Amino acid sequence: MLRMVLVDDHAVVRSGLRALLELENGWRVVGEASGSSDAVDVVGRFEPDVALVDLQLDRGRPGGPPGTRQGGLELLSRLRALHPSLGLVVLTTFLDSELLFDALRRGADGYVVKEVDISELVRVVRSVAAGETALDLRSAALAARTLTHGGGKGTPAQLSVREREIAALVAQGMTNREIAVKSFCSESTVKFHLRNVMQKLGVHTRSAVAAETVRLG
Repeated sequence: MLRMVLVDDHAVVRSGLRALLELENGWRVVGEASGSSDAVDVVGRFEPDVALVDLQLDRGRPGGPPGTRQGGLELLSRLRALHPSLGLVVLTTFLDSELLFDALRRGADGYVVKEVDISELVRVVRSVAAGETALDLRSAALAARTLTHGGGKGTPAQLSVREREIAALVAQGMTNREIAVKSFCSESTVKFHLRNVMQKLGVHTRSAVAAETVRLG
């Protein structure tokens, strides 16, 4: 059983997502929330495997403009701190590289643009539930373009050529199996290099590896 919580301030969107996701065998939406505070309570109560979070939350809250994305970003940070093993999937209308990597830095494991086909959403949720970082195809292409054009803002850690390759593929949303195939090595070798990358970058999650890879260029 894959247990999920939906966080979106539109009830109609939540209802549609529930209907589509529960078509998958063994998948169940155990809770819903319309805002950040509700989301923290619902996740704490139901302890789901995955939370799908819209970034545009807490519209019109005091001190923030209507439709602010900051509510969703702050929620990612809170949920990651409170529930380290929770799978966090961003489901948003915004395809923006800065926002994508900010979400990853804050703990998101997956990023999906709402316009994608339901099969893409299912693929990302399934990968995140399995402990991977996953992006939909459009977001992965954006991440790849960002990596290709550089734009780092720091001094790269002392990563080997192989470790840099692994980190870049993680940032593109590839699973360990996909990286192993592309790199002509075993999954255990990928895991070994990824552990070294995390240690050298001082991070603890795949999503943080992705974010640091882009930040460092």
